[in-house]
Amino acid sequence: MRYPDRVRFVVALILTGCGQASSPDPFCGDGAVDPGEACDLGVDNDDHGACKTDCTGARCGDGFAGPGEDCDDGNAVDDDACTNVCAPPECGDGIVQAGEACDDGDAVDDDACTNRCALATCGDGLVQEGEDCDDADADDSDACIHTCLTAECGDGHVRAGVEECDDANFEDFDGCMTDCTVARMILGTCDETGAFVAIEGGETLTLGDAADQPARHFEVCIRERGLLRDPPMRFAYRVVDDLGVEWAGFGPGEYVRPEGDDGWLPEAEAWFELRERRAFIPLTPPEDLEGLLFTITGRLIEDDGDVFEDVRSVYAFAPF
Repeated sequence: MRYPDRVRFVVALILTGCGQASSPDPFCGDGAVDPGEACDLGVDNDDHGACKTDCTGARCGDGFAGPGEDCDDGNAVDDDACTNVCAPPECGDGIVQAGEACDDGDAVDDDACTNRCALATCGDGLVQEGEDCDDADADDSDACIHTCLTAECGDGHVRAGVEECDDANFEDFDGCMTDCTVARMILGTCDETGAFVAIEGGETLTLGDAADQPARHFEVCIRERGLLRDPPMRFAYRVVDDLGVEWAGFGPGEYVRPEGDDGWLPEAEAWFELRERRAFIPLTPPEDLEGLLFTITGRLIEDDGDVFEDVRSVYAFAPF
């Protein structure tokens, strides 16, 4: 039986009055998680909160900086101002950013990429594989040279306070010895056995007895270290007393002033003996000059023109 529309309307009113009203459609924001919604906090839905206004959960890459995120640019570019883990770029995040040469994302500082995101290199202050040392300076006179190798004799760099010279070779006859000490000559005297005795500053030296040695001389011995391979060697000398008077002799009792403006005597004869050379300097100062301090300067001249000098001072006395 069909009822007229007005009858159905009246029935609907009666049913409504009896508490049988229908429920409204569900919607995002009603506080209930409805089908198709990941979350719904009602009025607390927030695009920067745990549940966004479209009832989806916050996630890195959604374009909104949510809980636990420092940033979120919503793109898949990893080397811009906001990385794909929603954090600003920084050295050590494993992503090579502008201004970084590398970024291996670890805290190991002696591998190919340092903790400063720079490629490991000699001079960065970090001892890497293949380096003995790295003091991050260009000073070649300390214990670590600029190539990050430990300083040693023969590397061509003079280590301050340790080496006198370093010519980077193993030649003893070129002015710098293989032990990195300077080749030199040392003036001294020869004792009765011919042994070398160095003259110390201000040492007293007794002249020969006039009865036996009318020339009263003393013998200068020269000790050499790495100067010449073979004899002969040229030796020049000058003797000056503490009054500034230059004395030298060529024979018994014969005294001459050195010729030439430089005050050097002509190169004297010397001979090679057990790697020492010796030259006689006849020296018999007048009585009124006995006891004065005499300064003897020796000069060795090599065939290639290299010159080595030594200066020694003695008080010269006659034995009577």
